[in-house]
Amino acid sequence: MLVNPRPSDEDKKLVVVKSHNAVNPLVWDYSPLLTIDVWEHAYYLDFQNKRADYISIFMEKLVSWEAGSSRFEMAKARAAEREREEERRREEEEEQSANGEPVEMYLDSSDTDASEAE
Repeated sequence: MLVNPRPSDEDKKLVVVKSHNAVNPLVWDYSPLLTIDVWEHAYYLDFQNKRADYISIFMEKLVSWEAGSSRFEMAKARAAEREREEERRREEEEEQSANGEPVEMYLDSSDTDASEAE
């Protein structure tokens, strides 16, 4: 399970993410609370083709629920801080616009067309 660190107003909830080809959820800038590898290499030596048994043992005996809970609290704090930062940024932009000050805008150089760079 993951907490979306940049939730929209409709999406302030936990999400369950399934990744393919061993993609780590950190690449999506999520905050993983609990992960489990269910590729055969993770369990075959101990459980052969019994994936369900592997998952049951994992959930019953290997998961640290305290660590998951701690990660959940840290993820909520991170999301709340990002929300406060976004609100501060919006307020500053509104204040600048109200005062007639120009609003600073930056373009990401990766968005620049390759032909423009030449």
